[in-house]
Amino acid sequence: MRYRELDHYVEWLQAFPRQAVAEYLSLKRVELLLRLLGSPERRLKGFQVAGTNGKGSTVMLLEAGLRGAGYRVGAFLSPHLVSYTERFRINGREVSQTRLAELVTRVSQKVGEAERRIHDRPTWFEVLTAVAALYFAEEKVDWAVFEVGLGGRLDATTALGLRYKVITDIGRDHAHILGSTIKKIAGEKAGIIQARSVVISSNSGMAQKMIRSRCLQVGARLIPFPRTQHLNVSLEGTSFRIDDESRRYQAFIPLVGRQQPRNAALAFGMLREIAQIPAEAILRSFRAVQFPGRFTIVPRSPLTVLDGAHNLPAIARLIRTLDDLRVNNKRLIIIYAAKERKEYRPIIRRLATRCRLIIFPETHLHGMVDPKILRRIHTAAYVTSSIAAALKKAKTAAGKNDMILVTGSLYLVGAVLRQMKHMRSATVDKIDDNRVELLSPR
Repeated sequence: MRYRELDHYVEWLQAFPRQAVAEYLSLKRVELLLRLLGSPERRLKGFQVAGTNGKGSTVMLLEAGLRGAGYRVGAFLSPHLVSYTERFRINGREVSQTRLAELVTRVSQKVGEAERRIHDRPTWFEVLTAVAALYFAEEKVDWAVFEVGLGGRLDATTALGLRYKVITDIGRDHAHILGSTIKKIAGEKAGIIQARSVVISSNSGMAQKMIRSRCLQVGARLIPFPRTQHLNVSLEGTSFRIDDESRRYQAFIPLVGRQQPRNAALAFGMLREIAQIPAEAILRSFRAVQFPGRFTIVPRSPLTVLDGAHNLPAIARLIRTLDDLRVNNKRLIIIYAAKERKEYRPIIRRLATRCRLIIFPETHLHGMVDPKILRRIHTAAYVTSSIAAALKKAKTAAGKNDMILVTGSLYLVGAVLRQMKHMRSATVDKIDDNRVELLSPR
């Protein structure tokens, strides 16, 4: 089946609620849908990964460690960059378009029945979570790793009842849904913790207090977060030390940024605790991890980096990575776009101090801030009519030793990848936090 033949599935899914709001978040719809599908989640053993930043990297690291030990592993990721087949992986391979179409067809038959019973429509993310559960159960994976879409307490993945909970660093994001304080946001994230859960968290302060309180409340077990120390950040990856009981190991991951050892420590600590995989085997597996769109380096002249940082904590880490790499402000050109409701004003002000030129492209993606509005914040920026024009402008302005950085949204990163690969599909759907976007040729 060619990709163009899948367009009607995109159209069908578009009819579902496009964005979760606080009043619409619920587990009842996805719980019913799963029951109608024969409760495939009961055949799954696995992990649920929540947090603000680093969830995807942690999923990939967990997958790598389990695969390295010989397990068959399913991974459900959110969002995707180019094709929604990226969201469903078994042993590192995306689901085929034909298999995904077949799964969606079967789930769609149960969606109608669920709607008739409760007179309510599931979100797109809830439908895809059910698709993933069915896929992994039928493929008889040994372990499944699910990335939370939004928040945690009422996220569709929580209905799966996965025992092992991993919570990455928590920061401010989606405040209109999760709350405006770390305490409120952490409370929503910690809501994934259920009775008999085994939990690991990289947090401290109020966020960790909320997680610890939730564990005590429901009778979950919180395991220690391994100590790490980053040693060096380069364009090839990040080297670090990690402590395991009485031993200290030297480690390397091909993910760039001093925050990455923290994500690696989460995966390492959980795998050592529940899978009893030797430390050396886990760290050896980590060396092969790849995660497109997270400080992805495109080997071209000038050097181009794609990073989907979209909130203040992620941008702060991105800037710290640039500092670690000793990227000269005068050598950096940034292409930036932002989703609505993101804190783009302080982000732009921070980025403006760190580069020679910022370019705001018209992306033609639904829900993105008008580049002319962004330019009011930084009047020295350059506005282009398209992503292609932005890439051309950046390349023209860049010298041989300069760097072009594309950041602000994974939507933007996906669109740039599509542009670079000269893809010609009729439509490429984008899903993020229960919201669908369509990128159509203009």
